[in-house]
Amino acid sequence: MKKIAFLLALLSSAQASAAVNQWTRTWVQGVTEYRIQEKNGAELLLTCSPDDNVFVQYTSPGGKTLTSGNDDGRSVRAQIDSGDIFLINDTLSDAGGSNFEAFWDAVRQSQRIHITATGLTSTTFTFSNAARTLPEFDKSGCLTRM
Repeated sequence: MKKIAFLLALLSSAQASAAVNQWTRTWVQGVTEYRIQEKNGAELLLTCSPDDNVFVQYTSPGGKTLTSGNDDGRSVRAQIDSGDIFLINDTLSDAGGSNFEAFWDAVRQSQRIHITATGLTSTTFTFSNAARTLPEFDKSGCLTRM
């Protein structure tokens, strides 16, 4: 029994570390989640539903979060390795939705995102699998500007 518990613990820790600096996609009850985590605890989560706008959540290395729709005027900005900067937590307005879609397309071609958010510690995600995990925006299940 102790061997099984040890193997399960080892397997779960290996899976957790495998997700660091790698985009992952999960699907739960009609919602698709695209996530990237950094070893310092930072995380960028993009949740897509066919019935609602994209939900964006940035968790800083210190564990504080900023989410779309509950931002109190604060912003989450993403700088892609090309140098382009996108405001990504506004997916409700025409300009914000268009900006998020441009961010999505840029991320698929990049290998690094530097996230800054009002009042939170910034972080940089470095990855190599974005185009394999993030489909083209119109095939992602994500909506903007509803």
